[in-house]
Amino acid sequence: MNGRWPSGVYTPETDCNEAANDSLALDRDPANGFEPRRVGKEDDRSGANVRLAPITASPALDEPLPPPVIVQSGNGAYLSTLAPGGGMTMKSRTVSFTSFNLFNLNEPNLPMYTNSVGHEPAHVSRKVAWSAAMIARAKADVFGFQELWHKGPLERILAQSGMGTDYTLLVPDNQLGQRITCAAAVRTEMVQGTPEWITEFPESFRLESRGDDPQTPLMTVGISKFSRPVLKFTVRPHEERPAIHVLVCHFKSKAPTRIDREPWYRGQSALYRDHAAAIGSAISTVRRTAEALAVRQMVTDLTKRSDTPVVVLGDLNDGQDSNTLEILTEQPNYLQPLSTGGSDTALYSGQALQQLRSLRDVYYTYIHKRVHGSLDHILVSQELYDQSRKRIWKFDGLDIYNDHLNDDGLKLAEGVSDHGVVRAKFSLRGV
Repeated sequence: MNGRWPSGVYTPETDCNEAANDSLALDRDPANGFEPRRVGKEDDRSGANVRLAPITASPALDEPLPPPVIVQSGNGAYLSTLAPGGGMTMKSRTVSFTSFNLFNLNEPNLPMYTNSVGHEPAHVSRKVAWSAAMIARAKADVFGFQELWHKGPLERILAQSGMGTDYTLLVPDNQLGQRITCAAAVRTEMVQGTPEWITEFPESFRLESRGDDPQTPLMTVGISKFSRPVLKFTVRPHEERPAIHVLVCHFKSKAPTRIDREPWYRGQSALYRDHAAAIGSAISTVRRTAEALAVRQMVTDLTKRSDTPVVVLGDLNDGQDSNTLEILTEQPNYLQPLSTGGSDTALYSGQALQQLRSLRDVYYTYIHKRVHGSLDHILVSQELYDQSRKRIWKFDGLDIYNDHLNDDGLKLAEGVSDHGVVRAKFSLRGV
């Protein structure tokens, strides 16, 4: 089996308007292909509308395809189609991860935010060509993408990169320009299990306090969902080592949230107008902080009292020393040479690991008002931290592809991203 995903094997069509909290899976039937079944909460409602064409023979396959799985969350059902070979045993001595913001990748002429006309066809073609070249250049084992609107251009990017036959694309099947999400491309032999797009905060999430002293007033933050779904999946580069859990994130941006459409603003616009930008920035900061806490809780659930390797990557829209990153990482100690230690639940910044072995810090992934900042990060648990007693993977270096950020005209002329592309490389210890 060569791991290729042949076209025309089956065509799922999914109605994603069914109420949340119902999950569907697809059972294999030797005679008829796939049939839908409900998993999770049981009730009397009918399942989502899933229609699958019969399985056809393919010379590229020597075993049947794995069934796709629909993961239901707050924003509807997502269909993940894993390429044949997902979960195959592998003994790679290296693994690499890349974070890539696709800068509102969409098909032409589809609306995005306040842009009612969308991208021109020629501009989308330039974006696809540039992104394909960048993927071929980085050539990581795992790519985590942000700002994807439509799966079509990403499929073309992977094909044009020349790497499409070796990688499995993790993207919601119904990602057709109606919303923005995260996605991934993973070397097929490393894929394990089924990806999830998570919209709901963990049950343990709560931001409510009466303060530390009597004069501090009650504070409550009423938020329960991510602004962009978090993509969670698992890779296993080496069959004799634990699988690595990967979370691809896109936190709320620093841009001020619009408040002029809020009823409370319209009722007293004269009172709030002069303060709209400051209020909007505060709202964005609170939302981003809440999202950092929610992911932190997810990481703790994975790592507490375990040796589970975790990688969190993406556009976190804040710097390494920000409150957002401090919540997410738990501010671990970076040990001196020859020292060993590690933290059970903390995350270590790839930026910091690279700085500790470099003569100067030139890390930036974004330029705003001529200020060079780092918004895109790769964070790793102690199993990928060099001086941890529980280290499995050794950090080999971090690369930033950011030359395109210094010429703003390239966004239109060549379709470049407005973020740098970040890659972190690791090798296996003791093999």
